[in-house]
Amino acid sequence: MKTQQETEPIIERRVSDSWSIVIPETLSETRNDVQAFWHGEDDHRWISTNTLLVIGPDGPVPAPLIHGQLRAMTAGIAGAQPFPEFPPGLLGWAVTAPAPGSTVAGIALSGVLVADGHALLVTIAADDLDWVRQTWLSFRFYRAGPLRAH
Repeated sequence: MKTQQETEPIIERRVSDSWSIVIPETLSETRNDVQAFWHGEDDHRWISTNTLLVIGPDGPVPAPLIHGQLRAMTAGIAGAQPFPEFPPGLLGWAVTAPAPGSTVAGIALSGVLVADGHALLVTIAADDLDWVRQTWLSFRFYRAGPLRAH
């Protein structure tokens, strides 16, 4: 038996200059490059991302340092369970928990993915944990040009 993700048409979508995700073609999308925000949704699931550039006095902050700092600042989410899988080659952390106040989804994955000089804040919500997992694992990082503080 095939899952919904295996049977519906999918596309790779850039959520920022440096990050992409594989999503169903049918998701409606909202993007705000000024606020570094991307959102996709349909009647049964949704995904939201925010992109952060992390630059120190010596240039892009190394991914392990970003990971450690964000992890240390993270407070617990009620009912959250650690999610142990990450997209290939990326550092991060994630938890799953009941989707708070959602009328379209029962479970939410909230997490952070990091690469040198970059962090991606992610929430994926649906009733299908397998779809949430596959979507989370589909994120990819693409190194853009040199990062500079403005």
